Amino acid sequence: MKKKTIIKLKSGDVFEIDGSYGDLVRPSMYPDMIMLEFDKNGENHLLKICLNDVLYVDTITQSTSDN
Repeated sequence: MKKKTIIKLKSGDVFEIDGSYGDLVRPSMYPDMIMLEFDKNGENHLLKICLNDVLYVDTITQSTSDN
């Protein structure tokens, strides 16, 4: 099983990041900001999102089998 975090913003933008929200979230100095750290294409990324811009955050589990 593979976990994926989906973040949908009020603007309609959607981010899909491999991994669960709990594993990706990092401490933020700002109480109104979400900070997520993840690897993509072998590079480390830090995504900063203002909580006021977030419509919802969800972690889904996907099957990894090719059946």
